Amino acid sequence: MKATDASPTDAELVEKCLVGDLNAFGKIVDRYRNAIYGLCYHKVRNFEDAEELAQDTFLKAYLSLKQLRDATKLAPWLYSIATNACKMCSLRSPTPSAY
Repeated sequence: MKATDASPTDAELVEKCLVGDLNAFGKIVDRYRNAIYGLCYHKVRNFEDAEELAQDTFLKAYLSLKQLRDATKLAPWLYSIATNACKMCSLRSPTPSAY
């Protein structure tokens, strides 16, 4: 049995989310917020776009959580969603013009 002060694993949080525990998803967001934002910012180089893409990533993840086949692979799955969101953003956004 694990200690009560230990943080739940990603797999435990995913299982809790799948049975309706919204607090568990909040813990996932807290755990990965900075990493996902950092990845998005690295890809798009714009603070506001990176924030929006990070939010979109977590929304897509929440709505698609049942499709996650291996809950121990949550982090790479989130990074994949974020990377795809950034690619789609760059396809929609025109290249900024030089002034």
